[in-house]
Amino acid sequence: MKVYKPNELSLFIKPFGLRNRLYMAYTLMVYFDLTAPDSLLTEQELWRTVPAQLGPMPVVDTGMAKPRGEFLVAGSCFAPRGQRWPAAPVSVRVGALAKTLNVFGDRYWARGAGGLATITDPEPFAEMPLTWDRAFGGPGFEKNPAGKGIAAARGADGREQVPLPNLELPGRLVGSPADRPDPAGFGPLDFMSPVRQKKSGTYDDKWLKERWPYFPDDMNYEYFNAASEDQYFPGFLTGAETIEIRHMHPDYPVLTSRLPQCRVRCFVTRQKDLKSRAVEDLLFEEIATRIDTVWLFPNILRGLVLHRGTGEILDEEYMDVQRIFLAVEKGDAPAKTIEAYRDEQLRTADRAVTIDMAPLQAAQAKIAKVLRKARRLPKEVEEIKKRATGRSPVMPRTPADMQGMSREIIAGGEAVLNQLEALARDMHAKYGHLVAIDLEQFDRWRERIKGMSQKVDDSVAKLEKAQQEAADAKKQMGEVLKDHVPPEHLEKTGIDPDNLLAPPPVNPWHDRGFPRVVAWRRRLEQDRQAQKALADLGFEADTIRRAWLGVNSDDQSDKPSLWGLRKPGAADAPPVDLPAGLILPRFQDAVLVRIAIRPGNADAWPAAPERVVIGSDETPLFMPAPPGEGPAPVAVRVADELQALLVEQEAGDAVSVIALPDPSADPGPEAAQALKATPVFLVALPATASDADFAPWAKRFPNAQALRLPKGRTVFEVRAAGADLRRWILDALPKELAQPHRLEIALPEAGKTPTGSPLAGMTLPIPDIKAIVEKTMQEIRAFHQPKFDAIYAEKAKAEAAAKGALAKAGHDPEQIFAAAQNAPRETFADVGDRIAGELAAKRDRLRDLGVLTPETEAQFNDAAARAYQMGHEGEARYQEGMAKIAAGKQQIADAMAKVKAGELPPEARAKFAEAGMDPDRMKKRSREEVVEMHGRGETLAGAILNGVDLSGLDLTGADLTGAQLQKTSFTGACLDKANLTQVIALEADFTTASLRGATLDRGVLNKAKLKGADCCGARLKQVVIKDADLSGADFSGADLEMVTLQKCQLPGLKMSGTRAYLSIIEGDATGAVFTGARFNKCILRKIVLDGADFSMAVLNSTLFMDARGSGVTFVGANLDKLRMGKGVVFAGADFRNIRMQQGSLREADLSGADFGGAVIRDSLIEFCDLRMANLRRVPARGTRLTKTDLEGADMYGIDLYRGSLRKARLVNTDLRGANLCAVDLYKAVMGETRLDGANLKLTLIYKREDLLP
Repeated sequence: MKVYKPNELSLFIKPFGLRNRLYMAYTLMVYFDLTAPDSLLTEQELWRTVPAQLGPMPVVDTGMAKPRGEFLVAGSCFAPRGQRWPAAPVSVRVGALAKTLNVFGDRYWARGAGGLATITDPEPFAEMPLTWDRAFGGPGFEKNPAGKGIAAARGADGREQVPLPNLELPGRLVGSPADRPDPAGFGPLDFMSPVRQKKSGTYDDKWLKERWPYFPDDMNYEYFNAASEDQYFPGFLTGAETIEIRHMHPDYPVLTSRLPQCRVRCFVTRQKDLKSRAVEDLLFEEIATRIDTVWLFPNILRGLVLHRGTGEILDEEYMDVQRIFLAVEKGDAPAKTIEAYRDEQLRTADRAVTIDMAPLQAAQAKIAKVLRKARRLPKEVEEIKKRATGRSPVMPRTPADMQGMSREIIAGGEAVLNQLEALARDMHAKYGHLVAIDLEQFDRWRERIKGMSQKVDDSVAKLEKAQQEAADAKKQMGEVLKDHVPPEHLEKTGIDPDNLLAPPPVNPWHDRGFPRVVAWRRRLEQDRQAQKALADLGFEADTIRRAWLGVNSDDQSDKPSLWGLRKPGAADAPPVDLPAGLILPRFQDAVLVRIAIRPGNADAWPAAPERVVIGSDETPLFMPAPPGEGPAPVAVRVADELQALLVEQEAGDAVSVIALPDPSADPGPEAAQALKATPVFLVALPATASDADFAPWAKRFPNAQALRLPKGRTVFEVRAAGADLRRWILDALPKELAQPHRLEIALPEAGKTPTGSPLAGMTLPIPDIKAIVEKTMQEIRAFHQPKFDAIYAEKAKAEAAAKGALAKAGHDPEQIFAAAQNAPRETFADVGDRIAGELAAKRDRLRDLGVLTPETEAQFNDAAARAYQMGHEGEARYQEGMAKIAAGKQQIADAMAKVKAGELPPEARAKFAEAGMDPDRMKKRSREEVVEMHGRGETLAGAILNGVDLSGLDLTGADLTGAQLQKTSFTGACLDKANLTQVIALEADFTTASLRGATLDRGVLNKAKLKGADCCGARLKQVVIKDADLSGADFSGADLEMVTLQKCQLPGLKMSGTRAYLSIIEGDATGAVFTGARFNKCILRKIVLDGADFSMAVLNSTLFMDARGSGVTFVGANLDKLRMGKGVVFAGADFRNIRMQQGSLREADLSGADFGGAVIRDSLIEFCDLRMANLRRVPARGTRLTKTDLEGADMYGIDLYRGSLRKARLVNTDLRGANLCAVDLYKAVMGETRLDGANLKLTLIYKREDLLP
């Protein structure tokens, strides 16, 4: 039976018989807060708090139905906190039913004047428990033997005194020692109370013969009402009752509440008859419930409502009840239908876990993105080469740009800090000192962030000041040139005094357009709305950066002459229009050659036609896929550049992409050659495109193939509909072309069990980093080498000319050059001192001439001081910079050495180390390399040996830790004492190999072949072996821990003396040998064990489930705590001389089994087939053979003392001489049962053998 319920309900079930029919009482308990009655509390809270309120006998309820409602209270009378009272009334009202008790402090009978009995003054109290030992009663008083008021008790002063009750009913106060009032209280009466006993009915011979074991016909079912009768309701409670409690809480003199406004529902799924468990023979019915009990616990401000219902059942052990489904509804909500709850129960009963696909799909997307970036590596390297060789544009950065980016980073840090502080304060509020969090640290971090922000602002201010000073100096220098150099000379030399130090011109179109492209890109970087619009279209930040996308916010128009578009003598060209919109520039190396604009705001961009700026290159955009082995890359056509950028982002590593507006357009030389070579040219067309629309493409390109969009006219609409663009493209290709480029991991179908590997069919990109880096460095060096060669040639030419001139002048050029090279460097400090001295000398000459004014002298002094200061400061910075350069050079040299050697960065190495992997050894090895390395004693850890033939080799003691052994052949090889920890050996072949003493911890050997392998003494921990062939394999003496042998071929498997812990074995193990094995907490399921031998094995706490076998032997085995479940068929098995304590055999077929010489203690054998079994003289004390078929079994002399044969079938069973003392024989089926000499004392048939058939 399964129970499905919310945590707010607690369930108690009790079967009972009534007039020879069987019923089940269902009690649903709702625990609630008296101060917030609609706040239902959990079942765990109920059982954690209530038992302590009930005293030494914590019985909440008997579970039986009651004919009317009642309320019960457990608590105390309290004086207000900090006060003490001599006496007080307490009262409880539930709905219209109320009850009051008078509560007194301790009092005693005393002798007054004239010998009259008087009552002492009550002693003040803060709390008085309302328990029956405080009510009237005492020894011999049947109504309350535990009470006070009759017998004397020794007081604190040692005197014998008769105490008076602390609790009395109003109007029935004790006035004389002879008074015998009814006990006063709110709690449940004892079962033996006369009030309850008179309702229990008559238990006589008539009852024994006609009604036993059910209740007698004359029973008054108010017997199950536990409260005093003045706490009974006329009927049942409705659930709308209010509650008032007085003086039962120190802080609430009057506590008002009500019952929870909720509706509980109880549904049962049961069989129509006990013989059929078919779905069509099941009944789903609701059990109507009524509130018959309310418990109040004012001490803890809690209440408990018991909803109870009854339903008919077919079996006393309620075997026909398959499921109980409980629900709780809000009282003001409409009641749900029984059909709705039936469907909900079926969903709940389905143990298949509904997988939340969203995280898996998110992970799939992230993994695909990472793999796509890995596949883009050749393109990334090409971009790096272009940047290193000056063949790509460079985005100039202003101080304001750097300040903005820094502030954005700082703002992000502040946001994270705020989140962490909120979390920390929440945890601190909940757990206090248990959470060791310094909350003041957040203010300290804010001060640090504030300081960082200030440093950024200061640095930017200094940089801007320096730039302004440089601009002023440049302007001043230009003015000086204008004043001192004739204009014709400036024009002849190409110097523009108004634009000194300007970058050299490229061409007018680039020179005019590039600054605008930079400004437009900068505007996009600052426009969050535009960035979001592009992200919504699917563009990643890297794609936006690589494409130099930008935003023009205003319509602009420029003179064509400024763009170089007007030729001398020609008519004026049209103006250069630059409408507002999305900017798509294009570069040829570092030169701007095209600007396309999608006009309008962000909403219009996906569908807006591209407008090309006059003078742009008209060649369609073509982005080739990286070259690789095999056929030429597939090409994909889309209609415009923006779509092409998105497709290239998603699939540019797999396909070439071209933006071709129509089939007549010229693709350009490079693209034309690629389109001719490609095996398939996919032409993306709108979803509604017809064959006629495709015909021109097919005519122009013979290899063209129509690729209709799943939806709409653009790839943006396809992506918005949830389609994967890469998958859409690859799905259109032949498998041999598409499969190498698949990146998506395989996800399970929603609602279905995952099968297979998520990486099945995927080719993981594993680039050769070392080769890529070496090739890139060679190409960069080759690009720059001619420039260096030219410099060296000019230097050599200049030196030769200088040497010739020196020789003509009669000097020794070699001596002079050597002296110059050895001359000490003039430092910046020397230069500063020299300039300062020259300025001082000029000042002095002017003074001597009498023309030095005070202002001029101050200027000279200031200039000299600045020259001196700048020289010395410059020298200090120079020395510091040179030291940094030297350190940087060394760092670069070290890094380059590591890169050339293919060495991974420390961070990557650390990641591999965490996984126990050495990247230096993760290399593909051949058979010859394996032989050589093993011969030298080198480790093979991490080696890639997939598909390598290592058959017949002697690899004794080899270290293959973490090796990849997929389809590796070890046939006949010797791997004794080898270390195969964490190997991936899918489909590896170990046929007849020797692995004696080998270690295979945490390995995966799915579909491996170990036929005839010798694994004696091997160690296997956390190993998965699935769909493998272990026929005839020998694991004798091996040590298995958490090993899974799933769906394996195991005929002839040998596990003699094998130690196994927490392991699973399943498959065909016909003829397997487990003699002397020691299995602990293992599972043998879905296994065939024909002829298997478990002799002398220890199978403690081991489970057999769906296990079948004929001729199975367990002779002498230790089966303590063995479990056999449904589907076990060991008919005729040999269990001679076994030992089994606390075993559990349920629904197993052990017919004809031989238990001769066995010792069985305190075990459960239930629903088993033991027909014709041999249990002769078996000591089986405390063992329960309930509902077990023992027909024809030999149980002669069995010792079953205090055991059970309840509902067992004992037809033709031999129980002669058996010890059946105190054995439960309830409803045991007997016929021709032999009981001669059996000990039947304390059984139902003792001295009634004549009643037996």
